Amino acid sequence: MVTWSATIVFGIIEAFAPNYIVFVIVRFFMAATGFGLYLAGCILGCEYVGPSWRNVTGMIYPMFFSVGIMVLAPQAYLIRQWWSLQLAIIVPCVLLLCYWWIIPESPRWLISKGRIDEAESIIRRCCRINKVAFSEEKFSEAMRNIVKSRNECLEAGDKANHSLLSLFRYPNMRKKTLILFFNWVTICIVYYGISFDTSSLGGNPYVNMLISGAVEIPAGVCGLFLIDHPKFGRWGTMILVMISGGVACIILTFVPPCGDYVWIGITLAMTGKLFITAGFSIIYLYSAELFPTPLRSTGVGMCSSIARVGAMIAPQLIFMSTIWEPLFSVVSGITSIVAGLLIIPLPETRGRKLPETLMEAEEFEKKHKPNCSYQGYGEIRKVEVNDIYEMNGI
Repeated sequence: MVTWSATIVFGIIEAFAPNYIVFVIVRFFMAATGFGLYLAGCILGCEYVGPSWRNVTGMIYPMFFSVGIMVLAPQAYLIRQWWSLQLAIIVPCVLLLCYWWIIPESPRWLISKGRIDEAESIIRRCCRINKVAFSEEKFSEAMRNIVKSRNECLEAGDKANHSLLSLFRYPNMRKKTLILFFNWVTICIVYYGISFDTSSLGGNPYVNMLISGAVEIPAGVCGLFLIDHPKFGRWGTMILVMISGGVACIILTFVPPCGDYVWIGITLAMTGKLFITAGFSIIYLYSAELFPTPLRSTGVGMCSSIARVGAMIAPQLIFMSTIWEPLFSVVSGITSIVAGLLIIPLPETRGRKLPETLMEAEEFEKKHKPNCSYQGYGEIRKVEVNDIYEMNGI
């Protein structure tokens, strides 16, 4: 709610900025609150559902970001005054205030903080709305397993109060965090670089932007099917899309943006963006599944913050391409391929229980075979269709 309101306030102030300096300052805070809002929604979506629905939630969520790009293209074409366009962009955010109060807190987060009664109240409400019987026995069993796991981890040195430094406390968690950082930065370089550079691809810049947004929809759909495929999963799909996106960018360096080659260049650029967008969608879900519950928001938020370095590098690479034209494509291609190869040591998370503590995240091993029937806390067992724990991720 805080980031939601702040985005609206800063967006309105930005439209009436009296000079460029004020505009830049307000823009900075609007971007910060806007991404905070996006991340909060992504984390909540993943924590509301059980393992069998995490992939659907995690992949569909970014598609609406793509819809926003597609809507922005005709808006920018029809509204040529920048301040009027800025106000038009803020209108949907204002409409969202009409239903923010019906969004519950994450039961997973509440349980991780020891607020069991509040979590139980939300789960009971979900049961009532979905007309599913609440099982006292299963809920009590799940809570006993969580308390037992927490106590074991505390005895092993896993502290209840986690900070940002906890991401680097243990070697396995540190390795995962640094690899994710590099992948997030690389994805932002390629994604924003292609998005910012659509006008230099030739053709109508508004049409290019519309295509740039439209290509992200099939990217999300393809990613949705691949991450749940037993031969790919999150791990294999991330490697595939990052390396494929890198190859597309490198091939682009040999295509001149003029004459009959214009559409070849646009096709290659959009192909690269298709793969990298799939990676952008998957990395949110993959990161959320790798980080433990107490550090999930912190970890994904930190990844997103570090990724902004890539967003800052992208326009500089495009600017420096005036010195050497293929610079952006070469750098994007090489870093994307390297990022894909760095994913290899990470574990698969498909069908696995989310780590609830730092020690569980530390012990997340790649050799573990995902069990798609596992559906939350407690023992591994067959999932029932109307099982409340599948519905709520507990």
